[in-house]
Amino acid sequence: MMRVLCVLLLLSFAGLQDARASNDQLVVMVEATFGESSTRERGAGIIVEESPERTIIVTALHVVESAEGGKASDISVEFSSLRGQSFKASTNGFYADPSIDLAVLFVQRSAVQVRPPVFTASDHDAISPTLPEALAGSRVEIVGAMRRQRWATGTEEDRVVSGNSAGLQISSSEAGAGASGSAVFDTLGRLLGMGTHIDSATGHLVAVPMGMIVNKLAGWKISVGLTTAEAGTTSAEISSRFNKELQILSTYVPSRDPDNFSTTFRLAAQMTPLLRSLSPQKIEVSYSRWYPEVVTTAVLLPPAFSTEHNASVRKENAQAWVVIADGRRLGPFPLNLDFESDPIAAIRRMEPRFGPKVVSRTLEIVQLNLEIEKSNDLHNAIAQRKRAADERTARERDATATAEDFTEVRESFHEWDAVCRRKRESAWECDYPLFITQTRLRALRFVEIGASGTNLSVRLPVDDIEVFRPAFAEQAAKLLNDHPEMTALYIRAQPAKGDPLGPKALCRVSIHKNTSKGYCNDW
Repeated sequence: MMRVLCVLLLLSFAGLQDARASNDQLVVMVEATFGESSTRERGAGIIVEESPERTIIVTALHVVESAEGGKASDISVEFSSLRGQSFKASTNGFYADPSIDLAVLFVQRSAVQVRPPVFTASDHDAISPTLPEALAGSRVEIVGAMRRQRWATGTEEDRVVSGNSAGLQISSSEAGAGASGSAVFDTLGRLLGMGTHIDSATGHLVAVPMGMIVNKLAGWKISVGLTTAEAGTTSAEISSRFNKELQILSTYVPSRDPDNFSTTFRLAAQMTPLLRSLSPQKIEVSYSRWYPEVVTTAVLLPPAFSTEHNASVRKENAQAWVVIADGRRLGPFPLNLDFESDPIAAIRRMEPRFGPKVVSRTLEIVQLNLEIEKSNDLHNAIAQRKRAADERTARERDATATAEDFTEVRESFHEWDAVCRRKRESAWECDYPLFITQTRLRALRFVEIGASGTNLSVRLPVDDIEVFRPAFAEQAAKLLNDHPEMTALYIRAQPAKGDPLGPKALCRVSIHKNTSKGYCNDW
């Protein structure tokens, strides 16, 4: 188990490292010199297009134009792939929009200065399609010249505070001088916008959405090589797509020994472009067998995202969870797994090889298996009907509870207590709870008890007081025996109407050092 966990953590770290490296590649450092005074302004920029002739970069206008409107006399950029080398940039007619603090720079290709391309035609899906309004609360990564450090990044606490068509407000402790022209990425490595300045009122980094930048460039007839990715940034967007597109295929794996019927299937995720773009770390597929409490899970890991799985010959309603590159676990997504059709067809295809007798005997085994499964389905249906009847009984009981019952429960909750004791080194024993009466019973759905106020691990329904009382005594004693470090027994109660009560300590644990006797009394 520990080895699997380590592997998953390494995969997660490697995925984030890869995303961060590619993020760096899209960001350049920009330095502009103004007039005879040689005043310098430093910031960052984002590469939006590459061709054999030139590279196109967007940056903040105030990096290359002074507050008085004076244009920089010299502009140079530095690429992440060739750090330490400066390339001359020009405004080429000065494409700029002061209303959004945007300027466009051009770096011409030269036989003297050669550098490798940043991105290729097959790797352009770098812009998130998510609307700015939906990004509030999303974690982001900022890459720029913050604090005058080249290719500096923010922290894991950087988040979008708010967004609209005019811009994004981003909370970042690292964003400051040099953040102008910085790239703002989501946790999957797609561009969300370009940082322009720090809002003096809020201290937040203000970023222009990438959609606005792309539209502005299109109006100037400047081509953009970066295209919009299929998947959005928010969990809701990605989950919506998975609900429609995620498919897990099951293929029967016949046994090589015809006398031994195989119940093995290969589960494989259909790797759509959407799934590939999210670089999933694992896909978990689970379904209930026979009873809801018995859950079978198959884990599909990269790179194949397939596994061999033993299953009953039947059709299953399953669910899937997907852990994507940034560690988010999304789901559940409904699935239909067919473990029935393929085995029968596969067995019939075996007839030329093994003969009709073997195939007939194997089909008989399959039919018997199907009959067993139908019987299990019947038991499952009976259990579901019983649960439905229990729920109806609970609703009827809730209807009989009066306002006085609820008031009595709420006003007396602070007085609830219990008594437990142990003699020397023997096990703990607890009395029936002292807080439940027949009238109070009508106003409660269940109570939860545990070793602490944040670890209420045992839930006890209160449908029948004769069942509840001994169950409480047994479970309370078990908690004390299993958790010798406990200092108190805690409880939380859920009325049939309204908010839960508690948690609170029912009793405090005391151990006598000389005799090892123990008590848990009202305190």
